[in-house]
Amino acid sequence: RVQIGSNNGGQRTSKLMIKVITDDKNRVADWAAKHLKGCTWRDFYAMGYEREGKLIGAAIFDQFSGKSSNNDMHISVASVSHDCWTRKHLAEAFDYVWNQCKCARLTGLVSVSNRKSNKLIKGLGFTKEGVMRQKFYPEDANVWGLLKHECTWLER
Repeated sequence: RVQIGSNNGGQRTSKLMIKVITDDKNRVADWAAKHLKGCTWRDFYAMGYEREGKLIGAAIFDQFSGKSSNNDMHISVASVSHDCWTRKHLAEAFDYVWNQCKCARLTGLVSVSNRKSNKLIKGLGFTKEGVMRQKFYPEDANVWGLLKHECTWLER
């Protein structure tokens, strides 16, 4: 996988003293799985956000369907602090999706009862496309999609 950020061992420090971790995907995914009930990933890329040696957020990218005209990627996000979602960090995450993987779209699934996450994903520019019944059994999931031209987080 392609690493995002500078070439200093897969870690980058922001002004808020948050390190972006791109070289320890299993640690990041294990942390995210504890916060996202029932989520597992097989072939994935992970970005972790760490402050003072502790993970405070993670973005997991999986189900990449390849570099075709209809390619899609799914994103799973977990955090215990909003500090990790700076404009710069969002731009790096979306750069991975659109510019490095050349995706046509990004898909997010959010439990219908998770008001905060549904509000967040809508605020990021995603469009609600439907509902998958009992996707997070026994609960339904909202299906959200974002196309590159809709993404306002990329540096242009």
